[in-house]
Amino acid sequence: MFCGDCEQCFGKVETWIKPMLPEVGGPFLLRERLMKQAPIDKTADWELYETVSNPEINVDKLTHFGIGVFYKGAVHPWKNGTPEPYLEVAPEEQEALRKCLLGLADLPKGMALSVSVDSLPVVWQGMIQPYRAEPLGGFKRYVFYVPGIFFQLLIGEGVQDVVPKVSADPRHLILVDWKVWVPYCCRPEYPATNQIVFQCRDQISPTASAPFGNSM
Repeated sequence: MFCGDCEQCFGKVETWIKPMLPEVGGPFLLRERLMKQAPIDKTADWELYETVSNPEINVDKLTHFGIGVFYKGAVHPWKNGTPEPYLEVAPEEQEALRKCLLGLADLPKGMALSVSVDSLPVVWQGMIQPYRAEPLGGFKRYVFYVPGIFFQLLIGEGVQDVVPKVSADPRHLILVDWKVWVPYCCRPEYPATNQIVFQCRDQISPTASAPFGNSM
């Protein structure tokens, strides 16, 4: 799905991110490194961190990983017996992701990558492949989950003005949230107004409040 050189580059990114993920009964290095510094904003439910001044967070690799997974889903079937890409992404949006991965351009004004980190003591050790979720705030939205980290790619006019994002923001913002999206059966039972409930691959019900309305 990538050429040899690009796959090798993505492999280096994966090598960096793997030890950042939570271990069962062990540390969650990405979260620990984030929380060494004070948040720039917080509520009872979430804390918002900037990483531009945190030398322990490699924002370029974190961003490359997130965009790389979304791009792979947009150009590769990932399903046996079908030539169709796993994600339906418009050709011009695919091209924007490709150029960003190659370092030829930043994400355009109409695209933003948002990263949320789970704050619960026990992090769900699972992975969810990228898929198109329900729109959020009028923006088209694609999501995927690796243990402890929820990635969202939001697309639409003005999105960079309202989304707390690791991309296209000089502060490189990351949200630490106790409501990070995971299958509901793996979470304590939350009040209905504070849930993000996994229903099936093509349905998600985001109702949790966050810095720009509903970030999940």
